[in-house]
Amino acid sequence: MYYKKAGAWTELQSDLASLEGGSRGGLRGSSTPFVANGYVRGVHSEMQLVAPSELKISVADDTAASEFQLLHLHTQSDRRTFRSATDEGLKTFGPSSDAVKFKAKEVAPKTYLLSLPALTLGEYGLLAPYSGEATSSSRQSRRLYTFRVVKE
Repeated sequence: MYYKKAGAWTELQSDLASLEGGSRGGLRGSSTPFVANGYVRGVHSEMQLVAPSELKISVADDTAASEFQLLHLHTQSDRRTFRSATDEGLKTFGPSSDAVKFKAKEVAPKTYLLSLPALTLGEYGLLAPYSGEATSSSRQSRRLYTFRVVKE
């Protein structure tokens, strides 16, 4: 995951997000099927960006940019929380209420430019798709590429 800084692509660091819930799509324990509740530690992302309009991602061979979810995060005490669609929910019903739509254009094999809408100030994260075997565990961890949109 990369963002443009001074005309050059710079790597965007990721955090480990915990997800639980969603009774379908590999997660259990939620009263809302196909929706997972997630959180990442820390009140703010260390990465501050001025309303980015593009991000660049490189994906694995069997992954599409549409499998990523851009999420608006909510600050709660010592963490940032979000609701995301489970993998099955994303295929069946589409994004969650915290999802922000983006457009993806393939610019090279396995490389996409993500065009973002005008983002309001706040915390955001790009949630990577699940990359392992589905488990019966009610909790899983996923990579979340986080950033905070700030004023210029």
